[in-house]
Amino acid sequence: MDACVTESERSRGVGRLLIEAVKTWAEERRLDYVELNVLSNNRRAIALYEREGFTEEMRTMRCKLKRTAEAVLLCQMISTTSRSLPATRNLTSKSAKPNP
Repeated sequence: MDACVTESERSRGVGRLLIEAVKTWAEERRLDYVELNVLSNNRRAIALYEREGFTEEMRTMRCKLKRTAEAVLLCQMISTTSRSLPATRNLTSKSAKPNP
């Protein structure tokens, strides 16, 4: 689940209220912890989470790859091939329905 506060509502306590609501929800269900992800350059959110008792437990590392001509061609080939394949479920869409 993703949650965010619109820019016009930031610095008004909305994020803190959302965190409190999530913590209450988790405590009522006797969960051991709440976990979230935040982009490493989102300093304001990180500061809020730290004030609310969150600590860094894991770090995700990413390596941006160069798009070579071969990689672009491969992506185009895969895209063309996938159009001829039978329809499959879209697992990322909330409205996706399985195909019979």
